[in-house]
Amino acid sequence: MTAVKINIEEEVPNAPLVDQTGKLTEKASKIFNEWFDMYSNENSQMTPETCALFIKGCTGEHPPISDDRITSMFKTYDTNSDGLIERSEFLTFYETASRSKPETVRENLKHHNIRADLKKLSEVREVESFGTNDMPRLKIAKNQEFFNLLMSLLDKEGPVPEATWNLIQMLSTNPEIYTSVL
Repeated sequence: MTAVKINIEEEVPNAPLVDQTGKLTEKASKIFNEWFDMYSNENSQMTPETCALFIKGCTGEHPPISDDRITSMFKTYDTNSDGLIERSEFLTFYETASRSKPETVRENLKHHNIRADLKKLSEVREVESFGTNDMPRLKIAKNQEFFNLLMSLLDKEGPVPEATWNLIQMLSTNPEIYTSVL
């Protein structure tokens, strides 16, 4: 029998953000394009308001549109000075940041639930095998102390005894009871 668990705490190697030429890698570009889609308006442009939402997604803080990070971003990357950040300008922002401040970019990724290897946590799954003896219903049945505790719940008042009995019926046969029946 197998179980699937999400592997959140695993140490993974850093995937490169930029290639040898200083351009965003394919994986990094895909992530930043998805972010642009997430935080841009209906015209596929980032406004100071949507940029504030973007910063909130990266840091957890909700800055005002007059925040230095927003005004600096627009001053530097709004190349046509229209008060909007286009996709190419946003990607240039991340390309520059990936070269000059990779640790900040990695923090942004982490806040968006993306691991250092540029995989989304929602996509990371690890198959773990375990034997029949590791199943909780078998552990409860075989551990006499646990089983006796369950049996003691049958003497309680209210709905507890019925629920307990339903649970006991789903368990494997307790070895001590099995031996006494034979």
